Amino acid sequence: MTQQFRKAWVTVVFAACLVMAVNGTASAMEAATTSSFRIQPYLSFGGGSEKVDIGTTTNGDTVSISGGGGVGIGVTAGYGLSRNIDLDLTFGYAETVMTPSVSNGDGSFDRTFFLATLKYRIPVSPRFHIKLGGGAGYYMPGDLDINLTEAGGYHDIVKYKNTVGAHAVAEFEFFFNQKLALNVGLKYYSVTYKETSGTRDGVPGYFTDSNRETLNGNGFDFMLSLAKYF
Repeated sequence: MTQQFRKAWVTVVFAACLVMAVNGTASAMEAATTSSFRIQPYLSFGGGSEKVDIGTTTNGDTVSISGGGGVGIGVTAGYGLSRNIDLDLTFGYAETVMTPSVSNGDGSFDRTFFLATLKYRIPVSPRFHIKLGGGAGYYMPGDLDINLTEAGGYHDIVKYKNTVGAHAVAEFEFFFNQKLALNVGLKYYSVTYKETSGTRDGVPGYFTDSNRETLNGNGFDFMLSLAKYF
């Protein structure tokens, strides 16, 4: 567990204690829904904690790519273990691209993942809930693919092995009715990808620079989802 993740987790726990102290009677409110099971598709976008520098533009701007953040989609299957405890199982996909974009090069890094998350539900009102929690995930990275051949550079492809990571989440849930809710959330995740192999212009080999040999996949994601309760 990284120092950044510990700080994020402490922040989440502190926020939970503060909300429960301010809303001491809120947890006694009836939930807006009596259903236990839900399906929740989502969209996400965010930024990575660290970046891999690729080069510079003619204007002197640094071109880089991150192992975290980017744009993602996925779906969560959630179940209420009790009135205040939810268990979420999530399957998702995310991709980051190099920034800023350039006309003579491109780069991308994608990954799929399975997440298991326990959340504590705090009913602030019958139509507004706060959820705080955390969990673990299994990450299956694609290739870090950087193609700069049009700019006179290399075409590098780095492969990474599957790995596990941890995450903390905070969500705000707004109920339209007893079966439909809008969720807005923030997720911090900590994951590291280890290189297994690579190629440069099709020639196999290993990259020994620390940013590619060990790719930092930490990041923050803003999440927007619609939950359908059954």
